[in-house]
Amino acid sequence: ILLNPNEVSGEIFSSSPTQDGKQVTIGQQSGVGTTVFIPAKTPLYLEGDGTLSMEDLCIGRQVRILLAPDIFSPLTAKVVYVEPEKREGTVNSIGAGNLTLVNQSEPIAVPATATILDLRGNKHEAILFNEIKVGDKLICLGLTACSPGSGFTGYIILITAP
Repeated sequence: ILLNPNEVSGEIFSSSPTQDGKQVTIGQQSGVGTTVFIPAKTPLYLEGDGTLSMEDLCIGRQVRILLAPDIFSPLTAKVVYVEPEKREGTVNSIGAGNLTLVNQSEPIAVPATATILDLRGNKHEAILFNEIKVGDKLICLGLTACSPGSGFTGYIILITAP
């Protein structure tokens, strides 16, 4: 747990919906933690990329929550940042809106809003999903779905080598 006067960081260990948002406990498995209320209209972001929804906040997520400085009880989120998970490997197959990597057992869903960057050579440019080829080496940053068996979504795709 990292608790500053205006920030709480760590893993979500409990989460329960409320009438007007969600209450989460950030902390350690031992049960020691900090409870934070996240109002329904709180901006939620994937660290380094775009917006997320309240459904993306589930047990096991690593988060950094900036607290509303004028609300002391309950501690209330002003902004929530979710740390992305990483998958990397060589593209084995490409389908409609998804791809599989040689060393990953799950397909990676790539939404139309994903940021795809070609980092090979000196290019460093944004490209389209259909420009990814079998054999490309990728780093995918995203999130595993909160519901078991629903897969991984890659919000940031980095092509590192052909």
